[in-house]
Amino acid sequence: MEKTAGIIAEYNPLHRGHQFHIQQTRRVTGAKSVIVVMSGDYVQRGEPAIFDKYIRTQMALQAGADLVIELPVEYACASAEFFALGSVKILDCLGIVTDLCFGSEAGNLAFFLEVSKILTEEPQDYRTLLTDCLRRGMSFPLARQEALLSYLYSNASGLSAKTLADFKEFLAKPNNILGIEYSKALYQLSSSIIPHTIPRSGSGYHEEQLCDPSQSYSSASAIRQAIFSQKEDLSVLSAHVPRPCLEVFTGSVCQDLAVKADDFSLLLHMRLLQENAGSLSSYLDVSRDLANRIQNLKRQYQSFSQFTQLLKTRELTYTRIQRALLHILLGIKKAPPISYVRILGVRKESRHLLSRIQKSCSLPVAVTPAKALKDLPAHCQEDLRFQTYVCDLYESVRCNKNQSPFCPESSRPLLVL
Repeated sequence: MEKTAGIIAEYNPLHRGHQFHIQQTRRVTGAKSVIVVMSGDYVQRGEPAIFDKYIRTQMALQAGADLVIELPVEYACASAEFFALGSVKILDCLGIVTDLCFGSEAGNLAFFLEVSKILTEEPQDYRTLLTDCLRRGMSFPLARQEALLSYLYSNASGLSAKTLADFKEFLAKPNNILGIEYSKALYQLSSSIIPHTIPRSGSGYHEEQLCDPSQSYSSASAIRQAIFSQKEDLSVLSAHVPRPCLEVFTGSVCQDLAVKADDFSLLLHMRLLQENAGSLSSYLDVSRDLANRIQNLKRQYQSFSQFTQLLKTRELTYTRIQRALLHILLGIKKAPPISYVRILGVRKESRHLLSRIQKSCSLPVAVTPAKALKDLPAHCQEDLRFQTYVCDLYESVRCNKNQSPFCPESSRPLLVL
């Protein structure tokens, strides 16, 4: 079977480190083709992507990907567990992906396999420890980390203090956490896809300062910060983007196509004014306590980011709250099973992947929204209509911001580069 590797990404925006990942994926796996499952117009941090999915798809293809598939919004802006599960499910159902390669701070697969097995099987001792940590008021990520460390200390015979310290450091890194979830999803799905990890190179995941491009790769967070701060000229920003992507990147910045959470502030406020504590708790990731807090504080609402900060508590992280608010804004109350696969773009020389996927995929394949809305089974059409709605919402905000013509999602063709 011809080797085909999968990558899961947001490309928010795509930078030189992402191009390196694509190149390393080919090298490590020996794959002839690389398929990317990418977030659409909203990302896991609970905010709109800086550029729309078509700009980011074009950059991904220019950086070396062969084909790009959209991750449905309910999974794209979900917790790490569901983000990973949705992404891996798509790769697995294609029927042609042999390998999955993800970046991590660890760069070693052993810890991922060990931890993912514990989290999937959930031994009774581990569940007891997790429950105890949660009862003590820890956030879920911290509770899981502490429960895992306690479980490993108690149950792994011969575990040295150094190995335990290594595990603690391992569990604190954001890309490692995603890697655990990818490995766990493969385990849960009994997938034949083989996981690989490569060391993440460059600035830290949350680093907000641009680095010297001759020495390292800047983070996507730093590039976003630089775009919105307007303190960096375009030539400085361009040094952090792969050369083949420069034209579309610089064009997007110059045309003011970048959006951020606060561009959606008025829409979010409108939705909050329509809700009460009872109705708010029906949205995905909105607990009863958070719903009450939103209701009690919404008179102090000023903007998306300000309100997120106002709602933040010791137990609830900024990202968790922002994700919950985005679910309210978009009307997401559940994450339905993935019912179809939406292909966003493909390289001309890789169009054979389309026919391979259409023959092998266990789910219906959507290539263009207009045709898919006629041809897909009824339940798939319902899911696609919702995806179309949230994309049109993004497009309307962007068009209002830069005074450009509105382009409906239903009229978008497959991007062929």
